[in-house]
Amino acid sequence: MKKIGLISLILVLAMGSLGVGYAAWTDTITISGTVTTGDVNWEFWGLPSQGDSGNDPNCFWTLEDNNWVIQEKDVASTTIEYEKTDEPHLMTVTVDNAYPYYGNHIGFGVHGLGSIPLKIWKVNFLVNDIIISTIYDSSPPVYLYLDLDGDGVDDLEIWWGNGFGEQLHESYTHDISFAFLVLQPAPQDSSLTFSIELVAIQWDRYQQGPLISNGGFETGDFTGWTVTLNGGTAQAVIQHTGDAGTVYDPVEGNYFALIKTDGPGSMTTATTEIDMCLGATLKGWAAFDAQDYTPFVDYAKVRILDSDNNVMATPYYEVCTEPIPGPYKDLPWTEWQWTAPSAGIYTIELTVSNAGDSILDSYGLFDAHVIE
Repeated sequence: MKKIGLISLILVLAMGSLGVGYAAWTDTITISGTVTTGDVNWEFWGLPSQGDSGNDPNCFWTLEDNNWVIQEKDVASTTIEYEKTDEPHLMTVTVDNAYPYYGNHIGFGVHGLGSIPLKIWKVNFLVNDIIISTIYDSSPPVYLYLDLDGDGVDDLEIWWGNGFGEQLHESYTHDISFAFLVLQPAPQDSSLTFSIELVAIQWDRYQQGPLISNGGFETGDFTGWTVTLNGGTAQAVIQHTGDAGTVYDPVEGNYFALIKTDGPGSMTTATTEIDMCLGATLKGWAAFDAQDYTPFVDYAKVRILDSDNNVMATPYYEVCTEPIPGPYKDLPWTEWQWTAPSAGIYTIELTVSNAGDSILDSYGLFDAHVIE
């Protein structure tokens, strides 16, 4: 028996020296998952209704007065057409043979088609496919005025009834209405035509008014912004101390953007797109921690670009030249603003730049971007 045991041990050692190993049975379980996305979609629903079913409705003297009278004659008429598509989002209203104080009340339905709930965010008013006015709210009642022929004088008054911020689910319908009134300056011998476009947004991203994604950097990062570092840094911070000892706190909230350059000729930028209506005002705050000197003129600036990347304005610009503001200066928070000359998509561009040397880098500080 001892000899057999010795032979077994020799065999084991021999197999080990030949690289023979011992393995356990194994099995692998692979878990597969599928993620499906929903959609946000809606359409105008049903035939629009109107108050002019025969003899003309008039309103004296404004829609605010709400003094409606049915006249004894059928003179003017209103036609409402949805855009010719399977899921219309735009309607066109044409008023023929109109005269001052002729008015009408229009009703229509909005029907949910997508699997993700939505809310009506804004309403655009267009003439010849150009947005001339936008509203985001109907509480308190909204009265707006439209210049349809571009002569600088308003031709129509509009009252918008409801629909903003109401959650709409798939297969459900909301009723919305508005009224219009022809004003004294309206052109004679012409049809009055305008279009209405509703814009919806998923329910959890709705906010009343124009949107700026993370305009105050309150997410604690640059969510909603595109950052180009070129070796620099971009942080959302709660405080910054300049080289001259100034302590910067947020203009509002808990965070602000702090972007820094990285050596000669470097530029750090952060950009975001915004949707603005005609006459809306964009506001923000900026400061400059200038840590360089002439001739190395570092700078911080804010630019507004249009959809073709043309520069519309530079509402904030500070540079460390002498004597003002001068080298090594902690420039204070400064409010800037810009008013949109037309409705459209614009870009906010925040920049800090290092000019020339590689030793002293400057900081740009930005906060509290809002549209009013």
